[in-house]
Amino acid sequence: MPRRLRDHLTYANVMATIAVFVALGGSSYAALSLTGSDIRNESLTGRDIRNGSIRSPDVKNRSLTGADIKVRSIPLNRLARSLRGPAGAAGPAGPAGPPGPGGGRGYQNVLVVAKASGDFTLIQSALDSIKAASESNRYLVRVAPGVYPERIQMRPYVDIEGSGEGATRIIAAATASPAATVSTASAAELRFLTVESSGSSSFATAIASTGTNVHLTHVTAVASGAGQNRAIDLEGGAPLLTDVTARAGGGDFSVGVDIGKAATPTLEGLTAAASAADQSYGVANSSGSSPKILNSQLSAAATNTAYGIQNDAAGALIQRSMVEGSGAIGYAVFNIGGPGSFVVRIDQSDLVGSTRTVQNITGFTTQVGASRLAGGPVAGGGTVTCAGTFDEGYDFFSTSCP
Repeated sequence: MPRRLRDHLTYANVMATIAVFVALGGSSYAALSLTGSDIRNESLTGRDIRNGSIRSPDVKNRSLTGADIKVRSIPLNRLARSLRGPAGAAGPAGPAGPPGPGGGRGYQNVLVVAKASGDFTLIQSALDSIKAASESNRYLVRVAPGVYPERIQMRPYVDIEGSGEGATRIIAAATASPAATVSTASAAELRFLTVESSGSSSFATAIASTGTNVHLTHVTAVASGAGQNRAIDLEGGAPLLTDVTARAGGGDFSVGVDIGKAATPTLEGLTAAASAADQSYGVANSSGSSPKILNSQLSAAATNTAYGIQNDAAGALIQRSMVEGSGAIGYAVFNIGGPGSFVVRIDQSDLVGSTRTVQNITGFTTQVGASRLAGGPVAGGGTVTCAGTFDEGYDFFSTSCP
């Protein structure tokens, strides 16, 4: 190289010439000519690679490990799709859910009662229109939400279904002589609604069943404000009540459920409460009746005397229930009346009485097993047998009563 040219070559001159070369096409040459062998291992970092320039086909299968992938750089939904294996065999079917309103029974005939756009605007009008109901030709009267001020006489083989205890209400005023808001019928069901009777007259009765085997389920019955208040009155027959609430209050006499005339009802999941009366009864059981009370709550609070349950010349079976009477005088279980012999059996229950847990009388045999007795003692005549009971302090009594 001529000396004159060599004397003028400097590092800056060389680098400037190379820069011009790259700008005029050197990068294209590099892009077309460079291969993996031209790049030293581990000399490139993530900053040297443009986002999106390397795709799945550019990566050799099984060449990446977990250490090559940044934590949380792959969304879980994409990772789950890529790792999903073949579908497994179907699992066993789950248990059937509870039936909805009207479930479990088919109807060929359905009438709709509603404030507007129904077949009828009154429930009794719908019932009166039915002429051929039978065991093989049942009817359903479906009642839309709303308040229906009327008295109802149910009919055999015709079920009445509301839209929920908080949505459908049938109401009527108290009367000078006993008259229920709803009078029941055999082979019929009343469900998913509230029935009320209230006022300052002599009698308030929400639901009355006389000699029927009606089924009440998911019903709330309320009676209040009259001299005598009965939420539900069961006289004879063998009615079935499941998941029913019966509330009565005020006056001289209030009772959640009144049972008489040798009735044999089954009450399961019942909440019967009476309060604010001179005499209050959760359940008043009389006249040779023998109810079966299961998984229920019976309570009474009074200005004078309160009875969780009173058995007046009548027996009863009470299991897995709470029975409470509180007031100036309060009894959980009060047995009275005669002549005759009556058996009251109480198992796995809670008896709370401010005066007496059990008040017995001659002619009654009362058996209490595996139950808690809290408040006043057991007292009276007749026969009371306790087995495996305990008091409010959980002191255990194997063969005697607390």
